[in-house]
Amino acid sequence: MPRKFPLTGTDPITRTQLDMPGLVPPPTSWPLLLLLWGLGLPSLAAGTPARAEAPHAADLAWWQAGQPEHSSPGSRNTADWLRWLAKRRSFTWRGVPYGLTGLPVGYYSGLSGWNYGGRVKLTDYSRRPFRYKLTFNWVQSTRDRLDLFMRLRIPSLAGTQWGLNLQLDYYQGLRPYYGLGNNTLYDPRLTDPGSSLFVNRDYYSYRIHKPRMLFTLMRPIRYPFFIAAGFGLKHVDIRPPAQSSRLFEEQLFSPGEGSSGLVGVMVRWDTRDDETLPRRGALHEWSYESAHNSLLGLLLPQIGFSRYTFSDIRFFPLTSRLNLANRAVFEIMQGTVPVDVMGDLGGLRRKIKGLGGDETLRGYDTNRFIDRVRYFSNTELRYTLRRQTLLRQYLEWTGVAFVDLGRVWPDLKSLTLAGIHLTGGGGVRAYWNEDFVASLEGRFSTERRLLAFSLGNIF
Repeated sequence: MPRKFPLTGTDPITRTQLDMPGLVPPPTSWPLLLLLWGLGLPSLAAGTPARAEAPHAADLAWWQAGQPEHSSPGSRNTADWLRWLAKRRSFTWRGVPYGLTGLPVGYYSGLSGWNYGGRVKLTDYSRRPFRYKLTFNWVQSTRDRLDLFMRLRIPSLAGTQWGLNLQLDYYQGLRPYYGLGNNTLYDPRLTDPGSSLFVNRDYYSYRIHKPRMLFTLMRPIRYPFFIAAGFGLKHVDIRPPAQSSRLFEEQLFSPGEGSSGLVGVMVRWDTRDDETLPRRGALHEWSYESAHNSLLGLLLPQIGFSRYTFSDIRFFPLTSRLNLANRAVFEIMQGTVPVDVMGDLGGLRRKIKGLGGDETLRGYDTNRFIDRVRYFSNTELRYTLRRQTLLRQYLEWTGVAFVDLGRVWPDLKSLTLAGIHLTGGGGVRAYWNEDFVASLEGRFSTERRLLAFSLGNIF
């Protein structure tokens, strides 16, 4: 009989999951090779830190952030500008080209019940890469889940070279918690009402209310270097679910409730040819942030915790249609880390949930493995199946095969390659106007086999 597992969905717009028969544990001989690759084997493509060549103008539209396009009739780049815009523009209003993309969503999750909502993006393309981009996300469920966020991106403020990222979000509902460490046990019988070991269906979760604001300013220094500085504010309220839960039984974490703030800096090296659909180049980020246990703490020396994040993302065009993409992230956290932060990954540019879930170890549940030191990598082969224009909208269909690796440790002294978790799978990904991304994937791990639908670009 196939094993039964509760369905979950904690990402802003995540997935419909279908259980499949159990998977035989994968061999352990080649994860080490993929891990070494992700940690930074010498790049085969130009544009890595060891060899930074001058960019081609057509490949670095984003580098001209905020600069008006000179596309008058007869100019040398008029044709390039029109081709570029044709893949992104949805409509023109008062002479300004806009991109408008979005989808409604509905799915069932064992953690939150029936979920419904949607995501929409509005982009002003009067400049390259854009003058501004607004993203709105809304999901709520029949089990008191509400997930809202608004993200504003402006590559250049008032003609300066300073760019702005602003995110406002609010989450209330249940969030998964399976324990601290790399080898935490998960027994689905504890959440199965038909089992004699049943505790309650929310045993592996806790209830959280969390409004948050993140603000980042970024500036190019000299190709391909950027610097950024940012801060954030949040308020957290954590409660047990209706009955007992593992988090409150273990009592390993201070709830970390109340208001807090963070400040951080980031150095970035970016030689990608595109932000949404890159085919060549590399992105490296070194990020540091420190948080304080109160709003007043931002002005005081007392620090709650610190986070160091190192990201390495590379793209290799193998043929005109086939692309190899790899992302590796290594992160260290120090100090008194609250449970909600322990389930977050990423530097100033982007925060994601993990390890486990749609953006890290696909095939495991969100936050399946958490600890102070964590590593994961995603390796994908992407093959362009078809490019088409439908109802004046540009669509690009891509087949994807992937392998994900990940592990957590309590500290740096415990680092070892033994015990790395491996997932794999494949599917189809649609790029709408080279901006909005939707994926349908089969994902496989030692705990689950599932079919997952998700919105957003993993990297």
